[in-house]
Amino acid sequence: MTHIMGIQITTKDNPNPSPSPAPSPKPTQPVEPVVEYVYENKCDKSECGGSEDIECHFSWPLGENRRSSEAKCRTLPKQRAPHSYKYGSQCASDTEGTCVAGCNCRKSWPKDDSLKWRSAEKMCRCKPESPLNLTMSNTQCPQNYDGKCGADCHSCVFTVD
Repeated sequence: MTHIMGIQITTKDNPNPSPSPAPSPKPTQPVEPVVEYVYENKCDKSECGGSEDIECHFSWPLGENRRSSEAKCRTLPKQRAPHSYKYGSQCASDTEGTCVAGCNCRKSWPKDDSLKWRSAEKMCRCKPESPLNLTMSNTQCPQNYDGKCGADCHSCVFTVD
């Protein structure tokens, strides 16, 4: 096996070549930190742009409280399917959080969140009346927000009756 090392090639026009300069690195844009918000009761939709297809709720950054200087009405992010939450004690009113009059309004948090009732996604929600018994297919949904899939779905599949 032959190894060739330390070869320098010169030409008559440039007997002492210098290395080409490396391209300047492109500057990167700073990234805004992700802020998690705690959402509470409904606000007037006009405070979040007025669109009829949004939920507008009073919110503040996780780790702060409702008196935070950052507290205000914001559009509620897409929610998980109702059966994806653990439900706890009854809420003070049946119109707190996302509840509507007449439902079983309970404090809730995502089943898979180790923070449980300290989760950023804690909120009063209507507890489903019965457990959900589904048989999953192998057919993927076109997007993760289809049917009962929600903001935290990593994969969405159709169910089989």
